[in-house]
Amino acid sequence: MQTHILTVTQLTLRVKDLLEGTFPDVWVVGEISNLSAPRSGHIYFTLKDEQSQIRAVLFRSSQRFLKKPLPLLPRRIGIITSPTGAAIRDMLRVIRRRHPKMEILIYPVAVQGATAAPEIIDAIHYFNKEKNADVLIVGRGGGSLEDLWAFNEEAVARAISASTIPIISAVGHETDYTIADFVADLRAPTPSAAAEMMAKSDERFREHIGSLESGLSRTMRQQIELLRASLREKIRLLGDPGRRLEQYAQRVDELLGRLATGLGYHLRRDRALLISLTGSLEHLNPLGILSRGYSITKKLPEGAVLKDPADVEPGDLISTRLHKGEVWSRVEKKREGSGGNY
Repeated sequence: MQTHILTVTQLTLRVKDLLEGTFPDVWVVGEISNLSAPRSGHIYFTLKDEQSQIRAVLFRSSQRFLKKPLPLLPRRIGIITSPTGAAIRDMLRVIRRRHPKMEILIYPVAVQGATAAPEIIDAIHYFNKEKNADVLIVGRGGGSLEDLWAFNEEAVARAISASTIPIISAVGHETDYTIADFVADLRAPTPSAAAEMMAKSDERFREHIGSLESGLSRTMRQQIELLRASLREKIRLLGDPGRRLEQYAQRVDELLGRLATGLGYHLRRDRALLISLTGSLEHLNPLGILSRGYSITKKLPEGAVLKDPADVEPGDLISTRLHKGEVWSRVEKKREGSGGNY
């Protein structure tokens, strides 16, 4: 029988098709162990039960944690931890050294054992109900995996995730990771580091404010210099405003002079035309002819101008328009003719 040899690519494609076709979307429950979170942002861990284990990875792009921003300078810090452990002493020492007037509320809880998880959950619920802290620090000092197990409990993780107050997880030493670290808004490598994050020294704030002032001054100087350069360029393009105004004033005077000259010319020309037209009208005006002894005769009552003796009969009433008035008369007789002297 001939052996069929696969390439690496062919084998991985077949495995991929088999897995995706058989297990398109599955939920797996198990215990997390060997958890690792390198700088890449991906999270590597092992899921196991009593008989088997499987290696898993949570890629950075798939991590969907609703992270709340931490206050820059909280007025009151709530600390959920054991009141007798070294962690609380370290945190109080750091905060008092950096900000002696910082208000601190301590909610004492067991940090290991059967009662630890319920007490931690009650403390988180208390601060969220009372709204009496700007940020919470939940944690304890180092210990074995069993000692830290309360911070791997699902109920604790859900309480941390549901908190409306930002929470810093400060559990164990720098190499210790718990589920609480990943659902909290910020993970601190140690309880002391968490206190340092929330209680920055006055000197650090002065340095930060000084840096902001320097940056603001530098930016303002740059903007002012840019505005000055822009203003100089606009002045160069505009020129001397006074000189421009003088030029425009001179131009206005020239236009006014041309307007007056043009108006005078047109007025003289129009006046002469008007006189000429008036004379023509007077010459053609029929009433003007009456002043030279002529008259206009109309038949009454219709008022038709008489041009022919045939238009009237003896006894008809007629009116004669003279230069300075009008006379009425009645026809006694008529003589027809084609014109001539009478």
